[in-house]
Amino acid sequence: MPLEPVAPELHHPVPSWRPLVTVNAAVSLDGRIAGRGGRTLRLSDREDLGRVHRMRAVHDAILVGIGTVLADDPALVIKHEYHAEGGRDPMRVVLDSHHRTPLTARVASGTPPTLIYSVGAEDRIERLRKMHGVEVVACPRDASGRVDLKAALGDLKARGIESLMVEGGSRVLASFFRAGFVDRVTLFVAPVLVGEGAPPLVAVDAEDSGTPLAGFTLVHATGRPSGAVVHLLPDKAPR
Repeated sequence: MPLEPVAPELHHPVPSWRPLVTVNAAVSLDGRIAGRGGRTLRLSDREDLGRVHRMRAVHDAILVGIGTVLADDPALVIKHEYHAEGGRDPMRVVLDSHHRTPLTARVASGTPPTLIYSVGAEDRIERLRKMHGVEVVACPRDASGRVDLKAALGDLKARGIESLMVEGGSRVLASFFRAGFVDRVTLFVAPVLVGEGAPPLVAVDAEDSGTPLAGFTLVHATGRPSGAVVHLLPDKAPR
């Protein structure tokens, strides 16, 4: 079976003010990315984990939200057991609007470097700055009181980050889709049903009810008994 492409050609050019944004996730048949109550649920098989780590190796940075940090405590590094070629670990980026990153979080291990985007009182932000190898950036608030994505992406671009891989969670992905800041999407679809009470790929707010956040075109897909990998590009030009 041919190796799925890591970086399919884009329908639309990437806006010059921000990095290229790739969303990557593993989902169940009913669109869930974790178990009931947010419990960690491994949906990818070993082959797909290899694909994920190859993708990490060709991106400048990986981004997750604070919900993912609290639920899974990810290290966000390239694991050589899945990607033997190794390579430079991408910068780690966390959106943490309310300063909840634990001082012992694995993303604060010091190497590779980590950026935490936050909002609010300087004294609370200062607590996060005690973590080794972590830079905390104060951002403007968006209309919902969270980190303003446009400001964060603009800052990443100014730091030389040309490509960003967004791995979750549901609210972060919804914010990227809603803002039109997604250039391509790669999903591993596992042949399982998780059921109600589990986080969906995208957390839909009341303001989104009845209106699709975005439309996509399927550009490539590969399948095997343990699941399928699909690559999608947005129908509308990203912002």
